Amino acid sequence: MGDIILFTPKAECDASHNLAGFINMCRYNLTIFGVDLDWDASAWDVTKEMGRRGRGGRVRITWNNYDASNYNHGNPMAQPFLDFAKAYMRYHQGLRPTKHFDMRLVALRALERPWSRKTVSQ
Repeated sequence: MGDIILFTPKAECDASHNLAGFINMCRYNLTIFGVDLDWDASAWDVTKEMGRRGRGGRVRITWNNYDASNYNHGNPMAQPFLDFAKAYMRYHQGLRPTKHFDMRLVALRALERPWSRKTVSQ
């Protein structure tokens, strides 16, 4: 296992700058889910990194929103929440690895739902 990289927010920066720093750190400095991870992809194939044995098929993290996950349509989470969700999954997997990240993804989709509806209606 590699070195653990902890994000430390800077007191002199506001929340938006700290969030941007967190996302950049997770995108460019972390290697969880692979060094060649395509950050901008709508789904991450993490089969090789998750190492699930005895299970057929691929392991993917699909960045669909809550409504799309229920109907299997390709509606992605809204930006800038999408970048935060990707950063959170990568960072949290490094700190507390799990082979079953589904509940983390469900929670992120639930958090994104009211936020995306508010931004769409404005």
